[in-house]
Amino acid sequence: MAHDLVITGGTVVDGTGAAAFRADIAIDGDRITEVGAVDAAGAGRVIDADGAIVTPGFVDLHSHLDAQVGWDPTMSSSCWHGVSSVVMGNCGMTFAPLRPGQQEVLANAMESVEDIPASSILQGLDWNWETYGEYLDAVDAMPKGLNCGGYIGDVALRFYVCGEKSIDHDYAANDDELRQMAALVEEALRAGALGYSVSRSLSHQVPDGRSVPGTWIDPKEYWTIAEPLKRLAKGVLEAAPRYNEIDGSTWRVDDEVAWMAELSRWTGRPFSFNLMQMRSMGDHYRRVMELSDQANASGAQLRHQTTPRQVGILFSLGANSLLDGLASFAALKSLPLAEKVAALRTPEVRGQLIEEATAQGEGSYGAMYLMRPETGARYDYSPDDTIAAQATKLGVHGSEFY
Repeated sequence: MAHDLVITGGTVVDGTGAAAFRADIAIDGDRITEVGAVDAAGAGRVIDADGAIVTPGFVDLHSHLDAQVGWDPTMSSSCWHGVSSVVMGNCGMTFAPLRPGQQEVLANAMESVEDIPASSILQGLDWNWETYGEYLDAVDAMPKGLNCGGYIGDVALRFYVCGEKSIDHDYAANDDELRQMAALVEEALRAGALGYSVSRSLSHQVPDGRSVPGTWIDPKEYWTIAEPLKRLAKGVLEAAPRYNEIDGSTWRVDDEVAWMAELSRWTGRPFSFNLMQMRSMGDHYRRVMELSDQANASGAQLRHQTTPRQVGILFSLGANSLLDGLASFAALKSLPLAEKVAALRTPEVRGQLIEEATAQGEGSYGAMYLMRPETGARYDYSPDDTIAAQATKLGVHGSEFY
């Protein structure tokens, strides 16, 4: 039988944990039909994989491609790294359920949290849905180069059911609102959602600096909202946890892992959550892993997710910048880039910004590096390369060097 595609001579790593082995792979239609010594005669296409590793497509289990899928069928840059399936709707950030007129609220929240321009989000989607199931139908109709699925997000749920009062620090949903959110989660699960995601991270804020809905709620609310996962015996829980107090460095790791473990045991569902090392919290991640192992030994299904390498975040005057927290910069932030740069060249404006930044101390400049156009991205920076270190050499504040 002549195959549609044969990949020959590669080193196969099949994802099961088995040792790598050399083999050919036959593909017919959209299925792998043979692995081993494959006859490539007459194949529609043959790829020589000698010297290469051949693996199944990777699953990008933490993406925020919920809007980009509307204008980029390849869902780059995930597709550049061997990814063939992506999971959207992480961290409670989704675009459904949606009430008429809430597009900008959700788009601005996503820009503030994930630095995806709200203008692109608003223009790139048709916004012709209300429920999360209808959003999935819209995605299903879009051209796509990768498989995709998504969680229904707690942030959109709270905006939909409770309105903007859900952003208030002390707001607690009443029983009727909790039942409404649970019903929407059930609708989403029955329509194909992968689960239910929430955000409690202090770094997730709406444009005015307040925390996104759900950050400060009593986790007991989740027992009502997530009940459909237990009853239907389907779906994954996902979270951006709040490991620290408002000062940024005081741990609340034990409390946060405790409720996640309890909810996982009660629902019987896996719970996937963010875990990264944060300089301000030392080795808190080791405690999270220790507590997760203990919880899993008693019936929980905690699955911490992290990155295989350090995360780099780009700041620029065209998007989020290191000046955003300065009062004098607020009037400049919405200006077109050329006008913003022209204003920053004005001695009075520069002087005021530097004065405000200096009064705030070193700020984040000790963790930031300048990426120059002539060199592009680098991964060999040392502490001497930080903006703060470079500024110290010149006897100026980091903001002035920046």
